Amino acid sequence: MTAGPLRLVEAASGRRPGAASVVLTVAVLATALVALAGRDLAHVATEQPLPLLVFVAVTLLFQFAAVPVYGRGSISVAGIALLATGFAFGVGGVAVACVAAAVFQAVRKRSPLQRGVFNAATWILAAGLGAAAFRALEGSSDTSARALVAAVVGAAVFCVVNIGLLTLVMSVDEFRSPYEVWSENFRWLTLHYVAFGPLALALDIAHGRLGFVGVTAFLLPPVLLSFGNRQYLDRTRAAAEELRRANDELHRSHLASQEALVRSQQAEEALRDSESRFRQLAGAIPEVFFLVSASPRETLYVSPAYEKVWGRPVSDALGAAEAWQVGIHPDDRLRVEKELAGATAGTVESSFRVMRPDGEVRWVVQSLFPVRDEDGVAIRIAGVARDLTEQRALEEQLRQSQKMEAVGQLAGGIAHDFNNLLTVISGYAEMSLARGGDPKLTRELGEIVGAADRAAGLTKQILAFSRRQVMQPKIVGLNDVILGADVLVRRLLGDAVGVRLELDGCLDPVLADAGQLGQVVMNLSINARDAMPGGGMLTIRTENVELGPVEASTLWGAVAGRYVKLSILDTGVGMDRETQRRIFEPFFTTKEPGKGTGLGLSTCYGIVKQSGGYIGVESDLGVGTTFAIYLPAAQMPAEAPDARGDDAADAVFETAPRVLLVEDDDIVRGLVGDMLELHGFDVTAVGSPRAAIETWGGDGPFDVLVTDLAMPSMTGRELVQRLADRGPLGAVVFISGFSSDALANELGDYGRLVLKPFTAAELVGAVQDALTARHAAA
Repeated sequence: MTAGPLRLVEAASGRRPGAASVVLTVAVLATALVALAGRDLAHVATEQPLPLLVFVAVTLLFQFAAVPVYGRGSISVAGIALLATGFAFGVGGVAVACVAAAVFQAVRKRSPLQRGVFNAATWILAAGLGAAAFRALEGSSDTSARALVAAVVGAAVFCVVNIGLLTLVMSVDEFRSPYEVWSENFRWLTLHYVAFGPLALALDIAHGRLGFVGVTAFLLPPVLLSFGNRQYLDRTRAAAEELRRANDELHRSHLASQEALVRSQQAEEALRDSESRFRQLAGAIPEVFFLVSASPRETLYVSPAYEKVWGRPVSDALGAAEAWQVGIHPDDRLRVEKELAGATAGTVESSFRVMRPDGEVRWVVQSLFPVRDEDGVAIRIAGVARDLTEQRALEEQLRQSQKMEAVGQLAGGIAHDFNNLLTVISGYAEMSLARGGDPKLTRELGEIVGAADRAAGLTKQILAFSRRQVMQPKIVGLNDVILGADVLVRRLLGDAVGVRLELDGCLDPVLADAGQLGQVVMNLSINARDAMPGGGMLTIRTENVELGPVEASTLWGAVAGRYVKLSILDTGVGMDRETQRRIFEPFFTTKEPGKGTGLGLSTCYGIVKQSGGYIGVESDLGVGTTFAIYLPAAQMPAEAPDARGDDAADAVFETAPRVLLVEDDDIVRGLVGDMLELHGFDVTAVGSPRAAIETWGGDGPFDVLVTDLAMPSMTGRELVQRLADRGPLGAVVFISGFSSDALANELGDYGRLVLKPFTAAELVGAVQDALTARHAAA
């Protein structure tokens, strides 16, 4: 094989031949050189030097001009040239051509001379044996058929020797069977080499018939075609290389695009996650936050809470320039616009009103912050708006409660002093009436007593409002109170107003004063009648309810729990919000002068609060009004037996009971002393608790202690405790112009309570009851 076994072993196996294969090759090729090369070399060199040089040149030309173009295909071309050289000049010619080619290769390729010699020996062995076989078969015959057969046989010998030697070397080097090596590497060359013989014979004939011109005519077209193909293949390879580089670049670009696409998808996913988190955050925050461009005034973003506070869709604020002002109260719009303009200079905080489409007005407080660019120029305004409506309502309720508490304290103090005066007026007038006399004077005194009674009723209303009226709370059924007042309510309302009762049959009991609850029902019913001048329907409804934290927050001071709800509904003219805000103020009325005192609803407010409950109102103009009262549910206690004996009421006193009277008001003290003395009591009157303690220690003990409940230096309850600590205490009767629940509950078993103004009969009856109870207990 013309490429040499050493080179093909290295090319086929991808590594340099091993030592065993080198030794084998050298031994075989040395034998071939000795056996074949020397016989014809001298004859060729002396007889045919010029043709030999031509064939050597042709061999070199094909070997080194065709190899860069055809690669392994040059093996065929060089093999044809070697066989033709052998046919024409024998083994000696082959040897000359091979040695020249080996030397030229060593110089041109800068490869070791040893490799060139080994390759030359390989070529000589294969081509020399093929040429020898050709000559032996051709003989002296000139027949074309014989020469052709000889050429084919010579080519076959060339193929068998070349491929067989190469297969043997690779088999030894790779430790594999020769057949396996041949089948894997050289099967395609075996039949290909058979064509070398006819082609080499044609080249030899061309030389024999035409000489140098024939060889040139035979070889020049393939050579030129080889050079042309080389240039074409160089360009093709360059284009293919460029195409490969472009394909690699396209592949890298595709990979980069894929990476960019992945990054873009990741960025989009991150953006979607960020937007989702922002939407969740914006939707969960009750405050409205927004972004407004500095110029022109245009809303860029508004959070979803805008719809809840403004009562409008977000699109209303984003639809047009200045649309962020939609819904702001006209009286506040100019101020808010100026404040927004000033927000470019720094943080601004303001409050304003928002008018919702449903007519509701809500209070909003907003904070504005400038958003600046890299140069410090304000380009946008960020803002946060918070709904203060509920907070302001609670603050208003607190102020209203504080105001009513202050008014109640003032009214309670006035009522206390007024009751002292009424006690004196009605008491002396009653005592004068008891003496009889001039009819005209009797009538006048009767008018005084009647006026005093009416004034006493007015003070009771004031005390109820101020929550200083003494209550007698008991476990009662609210339905029983309503049914007891039903007849009177229908009579007061008249035929034009219908009454409908919707009472819960399983209603919980409440702890309250039944008489005062009846007064609440009466007052609210009369108020409803006045709101329905043309007639209507009054509905009284009871039910059990559970107030949770949210429901309780709508009632000032209320706590969550179980309540009994009393609702009184009318179909009257209704009230506006300003009227509802002041409805429970004392002396506030919407009626004409002289038609009302303004104490009816304030009295209801005081009674409900004193009972531990809450009252609220809802009303719409032209629709009606609903008053809702919530009273804490109570448990029905077990009935206790009466501790008093049957003979307690029949107790008889053998001597006049001694009474110690303690009253800081001189006029009242004189009146009470006269009342008691008139009914046979031995009275000792003092003007202060300290004087009472001294008198009790010096002149005591006394059968009865009658003391004012509220005095400047010491309360009546404290006085009783001081005296009880000194020794046994008799019966106790408290008198007072007003009293809170706390003082009333502290009376305990010490005695009875008589409220001013009182009659002589009421006072004496209380003293006798206290004495009887003390006698029964003893």
